[in-house]
Amino acid sequence: MHTAEALPGEAVHREIRRVEQENVGVESAHKGEETAEVLLHTAHRKLQQRRATVRAERTASTTAQKKVIQRRYAAAKRRQASAAANRAKAAAKKTAEGVKKAALWVYGNRKTCLIFLGVAAMVGILFSTFASCAVVMQGAVSGLSTAAYASEDGELRLAEAMYCKMEQALQAEIDQFEETYPGYEDYDYELDEIGHDPYVLLSMVSAMVEGAWTADEVEDVLEEIFAAQYDLFWTVRGETCTVTLEAIPLEQLTATLLTEEELAAYAGYMAVLGSKPELYPDSPYLDRYITGSYQDYDIPPEALDDEAFANMIEEAEKYLGFPYVWGGSNPSTSFDCSGYVCWVINNCGNGWSVGRTTAQGLYDATTPVSTANAKPGDLIFFTGTYDAGVPVSHVGIYVGNHRFIHCGDPISYASVTEPYWASHLYGYGRIS
Repeated sequence: MHTAEALPGEAVHREIRRVEQENVGVESAHKGEETAEVLLHTAHRKLQQRRATVRAERTASTTAQKKVIQRRYAAAKRRQASAAANRAKAAAKKTAEGVKKAALWVYGNRKTCLIFLGVAAMVGILFSTFASCAVVMQGAVSGLSTAAYASEDGELRLAEAMYCKMEQALQAEIDQFEETYPGYEDYDYELDEIGHDPYVLLSMVSAMVEGAWTADEVEDVLEEIFAAQYDLFWTVRGETCTVTLEAIPLEQLTATLLTEEELAAYAGYMAVLGSKPELYPDSPYLDRYITGSYQDYDIPPEALDDEAFANMIEEAEKYLGFPYVWGGSNPSTSFDCSGYVCWVINNCGNGWSVGRTTAQGLYDATTPVSTANAKPGDLIFFTGTYDAGVPVSHVGIYVGNHRFIHCGDPISYASVTEPYWASHLYGYGRIS
């Protein structure tokens, strides 16, 4: 954060100006001081630019850092494998001796053993059947390559606490700003919200660092994520100092910080919350992915008479319940809203191809239609769902009856008559 010294206050300037009237030499010196302050402001702006450059360089070095961590874990795994091999040899020797004794006993109790083996076989068949059902049910629910956090619970909690401590220090810097930098007549604050969800953080770190990790080992990764999420700076005009905090929601950083492979790992962790939903029971993601369910809808059979629309829905419904992942564009990484719609269009078998584009890009590629003329298979667009910098920020597939399927969180059906969606409706577009 900023380390520049506080600038002289207005009271000091006022006293100097009083003396200036009696001493021309002092006036000249004061003018020089004011010029120096202008130069200091200029230097401060350059410092901000330098911080941005450093942040970019740190992001560029992420791959190298991760390779070092991966090599460290690979070496540890090799050591563990060697130790396990030695233990296996010793156990094998002991087992061989036991087998000889067991064989002699079995030969002397042949009838009893045959009865026991028959019962065991039946139990094994039943257990295998139940296990197979469990696997099928899990696959139907997730549909993703889900994964549990490899790190110990204590290390996960410590990493979360370390990130919270960085956020608390940031808030303290803002709270103490006027004391640290006194002398301005007015202070204006333009502050985004500070905060994050622990599962988003832990899933990002677990995706960026392969294998089990400790909190100390991922300190640099936490700092990299923090630098990407928050930027505190200030500007001065006259006697007004404006303090600005720009904060990007942590889940949005997955699109820029994670590689394709890491994005897939992140989606797998988030889909099941790293198989540790008990760690943070107050997280809203528990209701979205674990205890709750996505909104479904039965499309009227007559609407499916349109073959092109039926093809779209067949592909779209494969991913109901998948988590929303910023930057996701395929079933392995899960999807964001535009990635989901682009995937359905490109892979539904209708011969369409829109590539990978944004919600605004899809709007620009379609032919606008009125609400009255919208039909199943048209795209539905929304505005202002987040600060996208363009009019269209969200997209779904209209299915008729005021309903649409989209990549919410998770992928589900929704109704355009719901107050939120009605207030953000932008329009409809037809694929041509």
